[in-house]
Amino acid sequence: MRVLLVEDDLTAAHGISLMLRSAGAVVEHAETGEEAIELTRHYEYDIVLLDVILPDVEGYEVVRRMRIARNDTPVLILSGLSRPQDKVKGLGLGADDFMTKPFDKLELLARMQAITRRSKGFSQPTLRLGAIELNLDSREVTVDGQEVHLTGKEYSILELLVLRKGMVLTKEAFLNHLYGGMDEPEMSVVGTYIGKLRKKLASAGADNLIGTVWGRGYMIREPFEGMPLEPEDLNNQYNETGSDDEFIDDAYSPIVSAKQSVAALLGHLRCSNEKRNVEGSDNKFSDGGHRSLISPIRSVSVLLGFVRDKHLEPSRGEAMQTAGKLGVAG
Repeated sequence: MRVLLVEDDLTAAHGISLMLRSAGAVVEHAETGEEAIELTRHYEYDIVLLDVILPDVEGYEVVRRMRIARNDTPVLILSGLSRPQDKVKGLGLGADDFMTKPFDKLELLARMQAITRRSKGFSQPTLRLGAIELNLDSREVTVDGQEVHLTGKEYSILELLVLRKGMVLTKEAFLNHLYGGMDEPEMSVVGTYIGKLRKKLASAGADNLIGTVWGRGYMIREPFEGMPLEPEDLNNQYNETGSDDEFIDDAYSPIVSAKQSVAALLGHLRCSNEKRNVEGSDNKFSDGGHRSLISPIRSVSVLLGFVRDKHLEPSRGEAMQTAGKLGVAG
């Protein structure tokens, strides 16, 4: 969890920072409201811990300007003010929670975790992705009930990926999340962490979850469940960006393997009888005149080309055999 702590009392800031770091958080500190606004404008945080009484502008103004700028980073106000009207004002301006100083450490951490996971669309303290479960409170990871022992950095990477499921995260984003701009190592270390994390998950039975988007970064999605793909997707998603450098090469390739791709094509052919008509001798599909779909010939041709280019020889025979059954192999 990457936290921005906005607190002008250096003694209090030091104590809170130590507490959060002991819980595995990466903490950045801002002493003024203007500095906090500038940091939230240029960097991404999981949550902002905000004091109300600051030397330049009130914490209320920080929240107001963040929301006007459409910055939806969660904000938890930490203040010595205890009047109900102070809490109502902060929450009304867009803060997500309000705690009064002095506060209990465990309560603060619990509120931070609850706010963070809700902001990412998770209501439960345990995050689930396929067979993987992450417990945000205990920072434990299991696969099908089997505990996976991760280092602090490996867990932080997995947590970040799961909380931002479906988003491409750059190496810079990982470094910022892991180190908060302090003593950052070379970006190549991210690839090392990802490689070790993949191996540990694969050993536990959860492989092919973390994908590489060449030239951009990494992402994680729900595991492939064998849903039939549109024939046009088999062809177009491979060259979705027009460049092999942008190809998602792991679990998220629409052509993960020849076997899955041909299975997807056959699944589509089976379910298309009621929706589409075969036109002409080249087996082109039509979809009620709304759009044209590529033919099975083109789909399997793309598939076989991919098999050849990627040297997936064990799957090539399956692809050829299936293509022969369809009557579309050259």
